This record gives sequence, C-alpha cells and structure tokens, in this order.
Amino acid sequence: MAASSVAVDLKDSLGPSIGTALYALAPRLPWAAGIPLVAIASVGLGVAIGRARQVSGPATAEACFDAEVARPETPAAWSTGPAMEEYS
Repeated sequence: MAASSVAVDLKDSLGPSIGTALYALAPRLPWAAGIPLVAIASVGLGVAIGRARQVSGPATAEACFDAEVARPETPAAWSTGPAMEEYS
C-alpha cells in the first residue's frame, strides 16, 4: 500500500510540475510534445491488440460459445404475469 501511495503522490506532484515547466519554456510546448506522444501511444495500442488477436487465432462458428444456446431458459417457478389480488 505504501508503494501505491508513493506512486499516487508522485503522479499528483510530478504531472502538474512537469506541465508547468514545459509551459514556462514555451506556451505551445506541452501541445507540441503531447500530440505526437498520444499518436505514438495509440498506434502502439493498436499494434498490441492486433498481435493479441493473431495469437488467439481466428474465431470460427464452432469456436464461438453462445450461452443462450448452451443453457436454455428454464420456466420460472412463480407467475411472471402481473400481480392480481382479490379483496372481499
């Protein structure tokens, strides 16, 4: 828990201070550094997802599992209609 707390504290203190330092150097520097970084990260994520799908193999009709087909609904033990009570 201590390591998690230290990581959160570093995130909360280093993030704003680095952003402020970049902004102090040039107002457009955070944007100029951030946009390419996000683009690279998104391409990397797409590549990682593509590799993970190739490792697991293509999905076939036999490989797909449908819970509704495998386990049909059983009838309820009670009435599913609206409650109707008669008062005398």
